[in-house]
This record gives sequence, C-alpha cells and structure tokens, in this order.
Amino acid sequence: MSSDSEDAINEAELLLCCGSGCCNVTLYTTAPQCIGCSGKVEACCCVERFCCKLGTAPLLCDKPMDSMCQLGIGCCSIGCRKPRTCCMEQAQLCCYVVNMALPPTDEVPCTLAVCGLVCFPTVGCCKTFGEIIPMTAIIVQQPVVQHQPIGAPMQKIAS
Repeated sequence: MSSDSEDAINEAELLLCCGSGCCNVTLYTTAPQCIGCSGKVEACCCVERFCCKLGTAPLLCDKPMDSMCQLGIGCCSIGCRKPRTCCMEQAQLCCYVVNMALPPTDEVPCTLAVCGLVCFPTVGCCKTFGEIIPMTAIIVQQPVVQHQPIGAPMQKIAS
C-alpha cells in the first residue's frame, strides 16, 4: 500500500512476527521497501511523519493531509487533522516495522501472534498482512461519487 497515501509502508507486504492486541512487530521481506526509514505518529489531531526511503517520494509540505495546518521540511512534516484514532504510531527502520494504534484501525488491526505463528484474526504461520486480512480491510478505498445536476433526468450508472 500504501493504504494510506500519507505513509511509505505497504502493510499488505508486511510479514507478521509478533502481535499483542493493538501493537505488532512486522518485517519487510522485499527490496527496495526494506531499505531506509519512515514513520508516522498521530495523537488526537496532531500528525508527524517522516520518510527517507528508496523508491518513495519525500513527504513534503505541498502534499495535502486533509489538514487545518501543516509544516514540512525536506523529508519530514508535522500538522493537524481531523482525528482518526486516539493515538497511532508506525515506524520502519530497514526491514523492521513496528505498528501501534489505540483503538486498532484498518491500517493497524488487532493481532495476536508469537514468533510468526498467527492466532488472530486468523490462524497461520509466517503470513503477510495481505494473506491474513482481506485486502479490502487493509486498503481503504474511497467510494466513487458521481453527482448529477439538479433537475437533470436520472441516468443509469454502469458498475
């Protein structure tokens, strides 16, 4: 993914090693995603993020964050936004990724795993989030809204 266009971590490719409810430790097993560092911290309405990673655009201040205010320098940015969760952290250093969200979110789901043996939300061994959780739960897709002018005849929309 990024499931969230505001971070540089593709959660679907992360191999779940350990998970204890709202926290988990995962590994990137493919290059170039595992080269570099990135992170995102949200606490109520405050957001801080950074990225210094191969094959990823820097998180600059001109990248909108649905924010009321935002400041960015180089590969870091800080800003305010409408809260999505009470607190969340996602940090990557090379192949090592740590996630935490309270309460858990679609991006950082509730998990229970030890040494690669996953017990919740499904049972498996050495599985990625993409294999454990259906991709629709990980990748948050925005619905396509088509507007019609007032007074215009109704048209059938192909799906």
